[in-house]
Amino acid sequence: MNNYNLIDEFIQYLRSVKRYSPHTCISYQNDLYQFAGYLELAYEGISLSEVDQGLVRSFAVWLLDHGFKPASVHRKMVSLRTFYKKLILDGIIAMNPAKGLPLPKIPRRLPVFVEEEKLSETPRNALEEKYDEYENLRDAAIIELLYATGMRLSELINLTWADLDPKQNLLKVFGKRSKERIIPLGEPIIELLGQYNEVYRRYFGACEPSAPLFSTKAGKKLYPMLVYRLINSYLSRLTTLDKKSPHVLRHSFATHLLNAGADISAIKELLGHSSLASTQVYTHTTFEHLKAVYKKNDPRKTKPH
Repeated sequence: MNNYNLIDEFIQYLRSVKRYSPHTCISYQNDLYQFAGYLELAYEGISLSEVDQGLVRSFAVWLLDHGFKPASVHRKMVSLRTFYKKLILDGIIAMNPAKGLPLPKIPRRLPVFVEEEKLSETPRNALEEKYDEYENLRDAAIIELLYATGMRLSELINLTWADLDPKQNLLKVFGKRSKERIIPLGEPIIELLGQYNEVYRRYFGACEPSAPLFSTKAGKKLYPMLVYRLINSYLSRLTTLDKKSPHVLRHSFATHLLNAGADISAIKELLGHSSLASTQVYTHTTFEHLKAVYKKNDPRKTKPH
């Protein structure tokens, strides 16, 4: 079996067995194809099953020499490690050549978030009004739901009417690898979704359980760029941050909860993180916020006479 067939089998395993998202599978495939191309270029197409640790290390050095950032190299090494772990499980190799290698250090980047007071205004007041009532309510509900739940863009797009339980004030969300979680909803978002429901019924009729919760005017499932443009336009009215993506609302949700004293384990469950380590980055954000507040209001500062 040639190298690319071996990679394709692994990608199929990630899709069908591990239930990785299409985006993640594409990233793994690109990383592994690049490694296979490197083997052809530098080692006359040696088989992936014959690779040793020194060769993997040389690939990492080659990437850095060709301008790849440490974060990219780090991800590619993780892809190789996961790939070879599967080959061990399949009995193809005995040792993982990508295991134990020192990985490039990645500078810690704190999550970007919007100050709570800037998000206190209802989205409908901050949105650019459109001629269409349905789109106005839909856009307001999308923004409010992203901020009120901290869900990911992909999770929002895949919501159906069956996932919403307005009587119990609950929302069922399917996260990475189809992992299900239940998120409680506050009264303001429930009320807004109720208004959206009424307008939706006037446009499309009954809310079929399997139909997308949020649709285009043509009744089709939303596409990511539509939501990106919406959030970018909305945040541009509130903040001068360079980054204005849906993920900024997710970061804002988590940071504001932590600042309000919420338990970090509870935030982990709400965000759908698989480990607490992913959530703990928000403690750094909160600490930086506290330092900024203290510096601004330090009582020991010398006051002008």
